[in-house]
Amino acid sequence: MSPLLTRGLVQRIRLREYRDMTIFINGEARKLDGVSTLASLLDALDFPKQRVAIELNKQVIRKQDWDSTDVADNDTIEVVHFVGGG
Repeated sequence: MSPLLTRGLVQRIRLREYRDMTIFINGEARKLDGVSTLASLLDALDFPKQRVAIELNKQVIRKQDWDSTDVADNDTIEVVHFVGGG
C-alpha cells in the first residue's frame, strides 16, 4: 500500500477515535468538533480559500486536495494568506 493511502487510512481511523480534536493552527492549539478535512477546517474557521496556502504536518497540500485531505487529532497546520499590493 502506498504511503499516502496508508496515511489516509490511519487518519480516518484516528478521526473516528477523536470526536473533539485538538489541532495546532498557526502555532495555536484549537479544540474542534465536526471538522474532517482541510476544506471543512477552513469553512469552520471562516478562512478565505482564495490566495491561501496550507501546510499540514510540514507538508504543503495542493488546493485541489483540500477536500480529500483528512485532519486528525494533534495535526499541525499552517495557513498562509497571500496579500497583493504595491
